Amino acid sequence: MVSFGCHCEERKKPVDDRQWRIMAYKSRCSAFDGYRTLASDYSRVMCLVCGASGRTKAKFVNSLHMYDFDKRFDDQIKGK
Repeated sequence: MVSFGCHCEERKKPVDDRQWRIMAYKSRCSAFDGYRTLASDYSRVMCLVCGASGRTKAKFVNSLHMYDFDKRFDDQIKGK
């Protein structure tokens, strides 16, 4: 069961082929926690195609790749 709203074609692909990335692995951070990162059963996942994101504790998260924030920052600087 996926608990975020990705309804694009990525959802129909095998998990290993999806353009989904882990934004926060088994952690949470909110104003209620004083913006500290704390352990959680849930991970934040984002679809790179449609931009949908959400939290899930589905087991497929273990087969996804982490989002590369450094690469994204470098791409923005280079204008990609």
